[in-house]
Amino acid sequence: MPQSFYYSQKILVLLTAIGWSILSFAPTANAELIGLVQKVLDVNYGTPPGTAREQKFLRFPIVQNEFLETSDGGGISVEFLDETLFTLGPSSSLVIDTFVYDPNLKEATTVLKLSIGVMRIISGRLNYAKTRIITPTTSIGFRGSDAIVRVAANGSTSVAVLDGEFSVSNSDGSDSVNVSASQSVSVSATGQVGAVSAGPTSAPADVNIPAQTVGRGGSGGGVSPGAGGDDPGGGQDGGDDGKVKTGYKSDHGLDDDHHDDEGYDHDDGGDDHDDDHHDDGDDGGNGH
Repeated sequence: MPQSFYYSQKILVLLTAIGWSILSFAPTANAELIGLVQKVLDVNYGTPPGTAREQKFLRFPIVQNEFLETSDGGGISVEFLDETLFTLGPSSSLVIDTFVYDPNLKEATTVLKLSIGVMRIISGRLNYAKTRIITPTTSIGFRGSDAIVRVAANGSTSVAVLDGEFSVSNSDGSDSVNVSASQSVSVSATGQVGAVSAGPTSAPADVNIPAQTVGRGGSGGGVSPGAGGDDPGGGQDGGDDGKVKTGYKSDHGLDDDHHDDEGYDHDDGGDDHDDDHHDDGDDGGNGH
């Protein structure tokens, strides 16, 4: 099947499947759909541009310029249209400043601004040179394909690479290093880039959210409104059969060879993100 057809169908399914939530829960006027919530833990919020702050549940839409925040015990995973996956850990705040994706060229211009907290990002189908993560002290260039970024209250930032290579510089670009798999580096609150050192080989627990299905909240996750049951945020089963009662599929049409029904299982038990992405063979040697 031609790749352009696959992506046009995927985008059409996404738009159709989540229309009910945009109309019923968060009318995001003129906002551009760029992804879906794939996992949630405890309570998390999003503020789309021009609309009120809303609690985020499984399969809720994510739009351009949305501000995301997690509670002290929270967490949220988001999948973009290019299959990039990022997870915010507890007490984190992030703005999706830019996401522009061309599925035919497999290029994306992405800027994510993490002001505090921790995130994990796993690459999808994109041109890494046009993707950056910005913190108060640091600019991180994305060369694929898996890294942990942690920002303290004073803006100091650490980057630990699990797979691939990332470029890390201070905000003014006067000091920079490349960080490879199993390496890490820190940037101080004053913008001093430290030496590259040995880093972790697996993701920490605060960015590991159990896989979930719409209508079942998982480990503390919230059930999508309308999924049945009386407690939309308490992780209870959605109705007698545990299925969604809102007229949209629990997988939102993403149950093909490239997705799973359990909320895109990128857990670290087997570090299985290689299996859930396409093997294009031309993605810069990032293992996908």
